[in-house]
Amino acid sequence: MQIKVFSILRVISKRFSTTYLVNKIFDFYYKCKFAKLAPKNKVLWVEPNTIKYILNNEKNKKWSFGNIMNGDWDLDKKLRYELKYKSLVQRFIYDYEWPDTDIFKNYEKRLKDEEEVLGCKSIDQLEERYEEKIDKLYFEIKKNGFLNPNEDNKVDPIYIYIDRYGELIYSDNGNHRLAIAKILKIDKIPVLVHSRHKEWQEIRERIYKDNKNDKTEFINLYYNHPDVQDILEN
Repeated sequence: MQIKVFSILRVISKRFSTTYLVNKIFDFYYKCKFAKLAPKNKVLWVEPNTIKYILNNEKNKKWSFGNIMNGDWDLDKKLRYELKYKSLVQRFIYDYEWPDTDIFKNYEKRLKDEEEVLGCKSIDQLEERYEEKIDKLYFEIKKNGFLNPNEDNKVDPIYIYIDRYGELIYSDNGNHRLAIAKILKIDKIPVLVHSRHKEWQEIRERIYKDNKNDKTEFINLYYNHPDVQDILEN
């Protein structure tokens, strides 16, 4: 019965994938299916270096039905190419001027073919933008660390996906902040989960049930994973 219901929902989602109604249907379905869904605004504190991958296919970033996604979207991932990280190292460790960094060389090439980049029509405008935004961001984080996005609505969250094995996959928000965290060697940063794979949610469910029954063998496999700490603390 569950398979039939889920198949119907998938057919609906393919046709009306962006509608509020379909998202609510999936939310309701998974609330009935799982006993331990994480709150949508749940913050995970993760080590920056554990976020190694990004989805290979851009359209996968649009798939979201509440917190849970089924399918093979998570297998189509690649290691992150960290152009921004390299450029921020050049800027803040080796004191490069922004126009001398690799990312600005990339912007310079793009400006030859595009009318504007990031709303800027010249390298000078881009440099001014980076000095105002990225320099300021770097020194704010260096002084204050990372703030919890649930406690300060001015904080722009970093989003991740969690694949079927519990691997953390970078979404598409917070590239500069993630790079800054690595440069400053910050132990843990706050992230919000865009979506979890259905099979990972099933692992969370088993951990929840085993924890209630004092069974530890399976739990020990994931004991240090940031996305199960809320379960183990209860």
